[in-house]
Amino acid sequence: MAYPAISIDNIQPVFQAGWEQNMWQDNSFAFFLTDKVDQAGSTLTLGGFNPKFASGSFKYYPVTLEAWWVIDVSKVTCSDESWDLNSGIVDTGTSVLVGTPKVVRAIKKKAGLPEFLNEINCDKKAELPDITFTIGGDEYSLSPDDYIIEIDDQGQS
Repeated sequence: MAYPAISIDNIQPVFQAGWEQNMWQDNSFAFFLTDKVDQAGSTLTLGGFNPKFASGSFKYYPVTLEAWWVIDVSKVTCSDESWDLNSGIVDTGTSVLVGTPKVVRAIKKKAGLPEFLNEINCDKKAELPDITFTIGGDEYSLSPDDYIIEIDDQGQS
């Protein structure tokens, strides 16, 4: 689903080729991911989105850098503090949130987490704050259930 600018050996990505061949009417795609690992039902929709898998209104935000899926993200808020941003990458191929060291350190401090700790006891998850991203004037909040991946002793989520 990447852009040609980052494709290996300048190979045209599948989605781009399909769009140029008029295989779908809309130049967008959507993912629906199930809540549990190995659970059937995750879906990729090419040429739009399937309203069966959406709740509320659907919004499009312009891509500002056609290499990764970079969009304008104006700020991130945690508890009562906000940090200005310029952009963010929307990437369905990762399970992690990444940011500049300054912002990540500040969010971890607000959440009461040690600076160099990248894991917590899942029993503490309910004590963590929501993290809110502002995109195009719209706010999208992630609860700890959204941004914490629970992994057991055997490495299974």
